[in-house]
Amino acid sequence: MNAGRLTEAETWIRAALETERRLPPRTNLVDIHAALGMTLTRMERRAEAHLVLTEGIRLAHQIRAVHQIPDLMNFLALNLLELGRPQEAVRLCLEALTSDQIDRPALRAELFDTLALCYGEAEERVLARQALAQSTKLTVHLETVPDLLHRLYTFTLIEKTVFASEDHAAVLHWLLGHQEATAPLKTLVLREIMPEIQPARTLPPIDVEVISSEAQRRCGYVAGEPSIMASRSF
Repeated sequence: MNAGRLTEAETWIRAALETERRLPPRTNLVDIHAALGMTLTRMERRAEAHLVLTEGIRLAHQIRAVHQIPDLMNFLALNLLELGRPQEAVRLCLEALTSDQIDRPALRAELFDTLALCYGEAEERVLARQALAQSTKLTVHLETVPDLLHRLYTFTLIEKTVFASEDHAAVLHWLLGHQEATAPLKTLVLREIMPEIQPARTLPPIDVEVISSEAQRRCGYVAGEPSIMASRSF
């Protein structure tokens, strides 16, 4: 979503927020805080997003909308990460994982992915790999290729210091060319690509202890294949 559309979205969400505030607190109010927090995050107004999401969590506790709290915690952890506070983000992810409902594997996968990023920023590489492996395991069972691609993107971040720069670039370019990569993922990938680094011609091996062979197969990742993909089906 471009900057103009995000600004428009913020306007509509704030209008909905004002309307909802005139009513007794209910779950819609929490949802609106989550939407506004996500929008502000994508606009890189992270301090504002932090305040909005914190208020959303307070409201969720107030009206006992327990099922909404882990989602808000996940968004808030990502904001804390961007604000350079990875240790706080780790604690928030762990708290969210203990409070999440057991029948919500998709959210648990997202939380473990966020936890992996937080551990990576905190220079806890072993814990980051363990968290991402857990996220990938859950995602494989969900059979969602776009989410598996996101797991692979997270892998490039937490393993960036051990990847050869051209191999790191190769995986990023492969992700960018994948037909099932979502627009938000492509935006993240473009932020990481460094134009001055030429990607390796072929894809490097990916550690199956973190991104399982089944996960790699599901999203069509094959070490040794060309890194710059033409349009293809998986």
